[in-house]
Amino acid sequence: MHAFNEYLFNLSDIEINLEFSFYHRALSKVSALTETEYSSYSKGIITNIKLFLTNETLIEKWKQTYLITVKPCTAFYDSPVSELMCEFNPKYKIYQDNIHRCCSLAYDFLNSEAGCPLKNELIKKLHGYIDINSCTMES
Repeated sequence: MHAFNEYLFNLSDIEINLEFSFYHRALSKVSALTETEYSSYSKGIITNIKLFLTNETLIEKWKQTYLITVKPCTAFYDSPVSELMCEFNPKYKIYQDNIHRCCSLAYDFLNSEAGCPLKNELIKKLHGYIDINSCTMES
């Protein structure tokens, strides 16, 4: 977590505002999803993975930031602290429930016969800078 703290403390005010704005929009969008929209949103996740894998600049950026931001944030969202936040903030609980349902659908696709080639490409191109099986929850 030390690298993550260092990352946060080194952000400028403008970068902090941009990060907050991005996450606020993403959290709001996911929180607003209805059960009938989960499948569509998870298909969007798969589409974004496919687009991501065609962009070498994004792949390199991912590798540079994975250990500092992506992995710690992912672990946080599936930690006891996040569970505690759900008890205090009903909107956060809605977000957490919705994102887990959508990610579970995407995860199921990646582990299906149709999705395995994409999963293998993702693992190959990220060379250890992803752990698809960590932080998974039951559907």
